[in-house]
Amino acid sequence: MKHDNYEVEYAQGLKIYEQAVDKGEADLMSMGFPPAQRPRVGDTLADRPMLPMNLGDLNMHELQNLLGYFTAWHSYAIELVPRALSERNAADSSKAFSWAKTRKSKEGTVQDKNDDTQTDGRYIEANAYYETCEFKYRKLKAVEDGLLREIETISRAQTGLERRQESDGHQGAGEHKGRSNTGPSFTTVSKQNVMARFRAKRRI
Repeated sequence: MKHDNYEVEYAQGLKIYEQAVDKGEADLMSMGFPPAQRPRVGDTLADRPMLPMNLGDLNMHELQNLLGYFTAWHSYAIELVPRALSERNAADSSKAFSWAKTRKSKEGTVQDKNDDTQTDGRYIEANAYYETCEFKYRKLKAVEDGLLREIETISRAQTGLERRQESDGHQGAGEHKGRSNTGPSFTTVSKQNVMARFRAKRRI
């Protein structure tokens, strides 16, 4: 009884895996979700931001601008991480396919076949591409985590500055009231935790 042969050629198999992530992104674009856009400074593509050496030298307006800039970069990074992970997974499958396909063409003992496959240029290329994708994923994940920690640092600097301003305001009001027995009363405005939305986003 004749069986259909569904085995694909080497180049065709690699191409299928290479196109898997691009197809997923194309499907998302058709749903109205375009790829993440790298943040800009004016008309120029920006590089990953770095925290100033001393946040205590910044005023509230500068801290708010800094928080917005780091938030944009965190949003950008957090969208790139799933793609990098998918590329890593596709490269892993491609590497396994390359090993199996290459090994079938080898002769000799089991060890001979393994050794010859390990040193075959086709498998070496597939394995090297996997290592590249693995590095990109780990690096992006580390950057995303780092940006979140930096956002938390900026948020704490804002909170500290607000408390100092409130303390100075209360002290000034008390001194004024002591002199005149009249004066404005101060109402402390509580600040919402600006980090809640970042933590919620990471849980999704």
